[in-house]
Amino acid sequence: MANLLDLLNAYSAKRVDKSDFDCCIEAFTTLNEKAYVSFTPTEWLPVLHNILYFIQDPDELAVHCSSAQVLKHFVNMVAQNPDSEYQPVFLCRLFPALKNGLHSKNEQVCAEILGVVAYAVSSCDEVTSLVDMRILLAGGDEEANFSNNIHHV
Repeated sequence: MANLLDLLNAYSAKRVDKSDFDCCIEAFTTLNEKAYVSFTPTEWLPVLHNILYFIQDPDELAVHCSSAQVLKHFVNMVAQNPDSEYQPVFLCRLFPALKNGLHSKNEQVCAEILGVVAYAVSSCDEVTSLVDMRILLAGGDEEANFSNNIHHV
């Protein structure tokens, strides 16, 4: 876990105050391919805090897209283990942070975050806060889906 977080937050040895993009992408690849499966809810906390920071990066498309994918993996863990410790982490940490992230001034960032929220609404049957929002997905009709259409307004 420490190595993974170190890679996520690595800085370039050549330039001051510049992230090491290659290390960051390597960490995201590791997270999205295999590492997420072995995390406990407690181990997810530092990862989620880092990912919530990275998803708001307006400059790097690869970084906030990869961040959204990691968050979707966590949502899958919540959906697969509804009565476990994942649900309180989702309700107390991730969901409020996602709602707060929707206030971003960057349209791409908002779209990624809204995509994660829509994915959570469609996946998590046991989370009562999300069940009420199912109507916004229009029963799977992509043309009537609120999360797809809100950016056109």
